[in-house]
Amino acid sequence: MNGSNKFAYPLFKPAKGRHTDMFREKYVKHCIKKGLMPEDSISNEKINSLVASNDPEDKIHFWQLYSVLGEDGMKKVITIFYMSVLNDTENAWFSEAFKEKSLKRHVRGQCEFWLDLMGGGVEYKKGLEGLECLHEASSEVMTSKGAKVW
Repeated sequence: MNGSNKFAYPLFKPAKGRHTDMFREKYVKHCIKKGLMPEDSISNEKINSLVASNDPEDKIHFWQLYSVLGEDGMKKVITIFYMSVLNDTENAWFSEAFKEKSLKRHVRGQCEFWLDLMGGGVEYKKGLEGLECLHEASSEVMTSKGAKVW
């Protein structure tokens, strides 16, 4: 690899959120069970770190995204995503479920959750109960068909 392609993570200093450990552990255990990650992944510091590896051969895990993108980068990704959802004419049944709230409100809520989960510190104050309530209120799209569109 030539010197101009080296990474220097963290670009942003990560911190655990309320949900970081739980979601990371559930995800890693699921991947181990499915044979997608090595058996030692739970104890592997490189995998469990909130800082993405500087080795381009290593995967970046979702809990490491903050160290790469920071808050503004994550907000930009989420904004583009929700603009796509809200403007989706192919899946109007899906996008209609999100039009009740403003783009700004969707982006704010998703940013709080992503930041909390992905190394941006404690941002999501609603807890798991709040997350479950939001998903129950959107039950018409919280289906396997909706997951494919999401």
